[in-house]
Amino acid sequence: MKAIASTIIAAMACLGIATASDANATIITSHSYTLFSHPDGDQAPPIYGLRLDGIERYLTGSGGVSDSWTFAFDTVTADVVLHDDPLLNTFSITGTGIGGLDVGGGSHVASSAVSFNFTYTGFDAAADFDPLNPDITISDTGRGASEKGFGSITFEQSVLGIDAGTSVGLIAWGDNSGRLFSFQSNNHRLDCPQSEHCGFPVGWGWMGLTGLTASPFHTTSQDWLFASRYVVTQVPLPQTALFLLVGLAGVFSLRRRNRV
Repeated sequence: MKAIASTIIAAMACLGIATASDANATIITSHSYTLFSHPDGDQAPPIYGLRLDGIERYLTGSGGVSDSWTFAFDTVTADVVLHDDPLLNTFSITGTGIGGLDVGGGSHVASSAVSFNFTYTGFDAAADFDPLNPDITISDTGRGASEKGFGSITFEQSVLGIDAGTSVGLIAWGDNSGRLFSFQSNNHRLDCPQSEHCGFPVGWGWMGLTGLTASPFHTTSQDWLFASRYVVTQVPLPQTALFLLVGLAGVFSLRRRNRV
């Protein structure tokens, strides 16, 4: 089985001095989250944050189209970056996990460590964006594959005919209304108030597999479903402001030396 190379589309603008010729939009703010497997996946236990039914069939021709493949999160983070141009806003999911063919009852037939990354782009966010209640919904024009989300998953070990190092592309997928992904503090499918994840943002959305055929392969159970914890807020200063602060620091330093 040969590895399939996948390209990630990332729309991350560089912070620069605002000039008439500057094509880069300014980053307004960025927010980081630690992600966890969701306790209420349809195949859980084991709990998972990513499900890609039929991936063995897609990569090797063996197994069934509807075979359940689930992946628990190990070390996974999400970064939300908001710009003054919403077309450049990004939601990036990056990390590692472990999973495989899920037979229910809390076990896998076989499993592998995996790494994955995925980036959604081009979505609106409120001017007073609250990271604890993000209310992010990413949509496109209708059902099917969408260029608003790209990524890949890589198997770190061989499992059921999928060779170690094999990567496959992931592409965002819209439901009947065109919704691709949601990240909201609405306790989505959580058993509240008992769950430890209650009150924190939950992410869920669909995708398809891409790279081996002209058309992406999609089943209704290829999706994210994860819980989160908010980590940090960063509000970067424009470089013009940074230069001003550095200049002021230099002036004060010079004045101190002249007084000596």
